[in-house]
Amino acid sequence: MPRRVSRASTPDLPPPPPYTAERGVRVYSQQDIGQVVQYLRQLRGKRQRDTAGQIGVSTTLLQRLETGTSGVRLQSALDALASLGLDIVLVPRDRQLSLQKHSDDPDHHLSPEGAHGR
Repeated sequence: MPRRVSRASTPDLPPPPPYTAERGVRVYSQQDIGQVVQYLRQLRGKRQRDTAGQIGVSTTLLQRLETGTSGVRLQSALDALASLGLDIVLVPRDRQLSLQKHSDDPDHHLSPEGAHGR
């Protein structure tokens, strides 16, 4: 069974407003993703049926994605998001797990082994 991150472990902040989708937004739930997808569709002046047809998914799938309904397969969601021009970027919450070198951390290595202290 996949590990779920509880809402209690996320920062105590309100969800970001949907208009931040143009520059990127941190999401904590399916509903947050749906809010961004719906905002972008409406920004483009498209109906769900038209958008679903353009990206090659059913209207039902797009509706479920926009409402944050559980049961949408991850690959289906990823494909729909990519077709909408959206990417999901995974960013570690713990800097020690990052694969990127931090300018203020000269001992940090660029390999996964570096994150584990070798």
